[in-house]
Amino acid sequence: MPGTGLFGPYAVDELLRRLGSMPHPFEYVIARDFIPAGGLTTTLFVEDEPEPGITCVLAVRPADAGRTTATVMRNCVPGDRARALAPMSISAL
Repeated sequence: MPGTGLFGPYAVDELLRRLGSMPHPFEYVIARDFIPAGGLTTTLFVEDEPEPGITCVLAVRPADAGRTTATVMRNCVPGDRARALAPMSISAL
């Protein structure tokens, strides 16, 4: 299951628990909702379209090589998933 173990000590379910409430439109997301982000091999995300033509992602990835911290991003853009995930790319970070 993608939501467990990817981050070592920071499994997605544990990360969500530590973060507490999630931003709109992800208030009810759970670990098993996250999927791998294609070419972003260590990034998991969940996607929503709160309005026609608006794509929102909630993405998580290890922030360091030891996977002891995580980067979390919520991004809503006019456009598609690739555009919403772009700030999580290695070159953007």
